[in-house]
Amino acid sequence: MLPRTDNAILDYGTGAATPPAANFHLYMTGSPAGHIGLGNGYGFGVIQSTRSVADGNWHLVVGVYDGDLHVGGDSMTRIYIDGVLDTSGTPSTTPATGSGSNWQIGQFLTPGTPFNGALDDVRVYSRALNLADIQALYAGQ
Repeated sequence: MLPRTDNAILDYGTGAATPPAANFHLYMTGSPAGHIGLGNGYGFGVIQSTRSVADGNWHLVVGVYDGDLHVGGDSMTRIYIDGVLDTSGTPSTTPATGSGSNWQIGQFLTPGTPFNGALDDVRVYSRALNLADIQALYAGQ
């Protein structure tokens, strides 16, 4: 069954919509069904995958936010599916990525339903993974 609402894979920050940079999350969308979203929650600067993962198969989903690592200080957000870059973009609002707030896996910080599906091996890194890192994860290395 496809999700009818957004399903959190990982949610960080506060359980409130203000201030806009109060959280950061990776989630599966309810509409369009099964796409992956990444960025600052509550509609404040997310990108969404072009591909749906709601097909009954296992997928490696990786969300990368690299902060201000690019020349000129632009931050970049990327979504990889099964070791391949699906989409990328600059978020309209910088997500909260510090270490002083709560983390929730498989459910948003606000009250709601748990993830509709199965999650396995959720990881959070203190650095932005590159393509070689992601392909090694996909290959099981």
